[in-house]
Amino acid sequence: LAFAVTSSNRLLIDEKNSPVTGKGADLLLALAPAAGVVGKTTITVTVTDGDGHSASDSFVFTVLPPSPPVLSHIPNQRIPPNQPTSMIDFTVYDPESSAKELTVSATSSNQALVTDANILFAGTQEERKIVIVPAPDQTGTAIITLQATNRYGLTATETFYLVVGTGGGPPKISLVSNQTAAR
Repeated sequence: LAFAVTSSNRLLIDEKNSPVTGKGADLLLALAPAAGVVGKTTITVTVTDGDGHSASDSFVFTVLPPSPPVLSHIPNQRIPPNQPTSMIDFTVYDPESSAKELTVSATSSNQALVTDANILFAGTQEERKIVIVPAPDQTGTAIITLQATNRYGLTATETFYLVVGTGGGPPKISLVSNQTAAR
């Protein structure tokens, strides 16, 4: 038996790189999409016997763009001065990459309160931890931004407030009732 594979979109799937392997009824067609290319192609497989008789079948093969990773929510944090946060649990997930392949980093909006170097991570799997160590004798508020990046360069971010001391935090507004003024 002889096999032929054709692709309607050779930029996506080049049939020269799509071998048919195996024997008898246990055959395998390996399709390898071109790097960085997404879209659809119709793949046609034709089998021809020694007498010249052939049969064909076609199917649509779709290559989707990669998805960004996902970071779990981290609530706002409040700590007293001169103390680090407790271990803050978070989860990072990516449908196309293992958790070990994800790069997780963090930045602080207030480097005088928390330097980026004092945002510490633990773990390499989906379940991870973060500890934040504020500068000595400092109080105030920082916005902490976590970023997870996958092998495709796609990112997810999670932002939360860190309040060191008794004040600060995200702005709040009380409910204001409707007002009327005379001219």
